[in-house]
Parts: sequence; C-alpha cells; structure tokens
Amino acid sequence: MAEGAARHTAVHEAGHAVVAVMLGLPCSGVTIVGDQESEGHALIPDHW
Repeated sequence: MAEGAARHTAVHEAGHAVVAVMLGLPCSGVTIVGDQESEGHALIPDHW
C-alpha cells in the first residue's frame, strides 16, 4: 500500500473508532492491515 493510501485508510478507520466511542461502544483497536474485502478495520465487538 502506498504511503498516501495508508494515511487515508488510517484516518478513515480512526473516524470509525471515534464514532464508536462517541456512541458508547467499545473499540479495542484499529488496523490498516487489510484483507481481500477491505483495506482496514476498526475493532468494535458485536453487541447487538
């Protein structure tokens, strides 16, 4: 992943984490290491 793309993904995933915390959801971490379906993940446990 190019440096610019990595920064974009990091900021995007950090946004997910900020919204989760503002909604009172736990966020155990954020990664920009992707898989075949996405470039990164905000690690928010499923509690529904």
